[in-house]
Amino acid sequence: MQNILYSFRRCPYAMRARMALTYSNTDFTIIEIDLKNKPTEMIAMSPKGTVPVLQTATGKVIDESLDIMYWALENSDPAQWMPKNDLEKKLNDQLIYKNDNHFKYFLDKFKYPNKYTQEAESLVPKQMVKNYLNNINKILNDKNFLIAERITITDIAIFPFVRQAINVNKIWFNTLSLDNLNRWFNYFSTSILFNQVMRKIP
Repeated sequence: MQNILYSFRRCPYAMRARMALTYSNTDFTIIEIDLKNKPTEMIAMSPKGTVPVLQTATGKVIDESLDIMYWALENSDPAQWMPKNDLEKKLNDQLIYKNDNHFKYFLDKFKYPNKYTQEAESLVPKQMVKNYLNNINKILNDKNFLIAERITITDIAIFPFVRQAINVNKIWFNTLSLDNLNRWFNYFSTSILFNQVMRKIP
């Protein structure tokens, strides 16, 4: 039996899972799903029906992207992506929690402004996204990566969501003049690892 990842190429949760699995040299097969016609075997394993879903070679099912990332790094972490000490762990947990539970909420609303009946309602998500990106830019003011002077799981977990925010309105993003964030973002968006996991598959 092999490791099988049910994925959707453009999903930021699936992106970070693929990046961790690839980085850790985990041998896995990707099944690219059709969101309108999800595989019955995936739904049977994970009734919530969202990607990514990993079925490991032992038959274990992991259906949360962060859990997939940690599972991969527990098996192999050649460049020490995992936090090294209590401070790094604290920063990692704080930043990922804020990304997944606050930023993503407003990012979804920023991405789909047509859901709002009043213009004022749509301005709040945009401002919250701006505040978040400004904060990331500030964090990167005195270091190249988010919690240390090396790539960590924190960077990989957050990068796909920043990418999604930038792609909503690149002209608007460029007016923000976030030099530190741009440097950090360009590092990952042009990396061999990211481009490898973004290859189109049938």
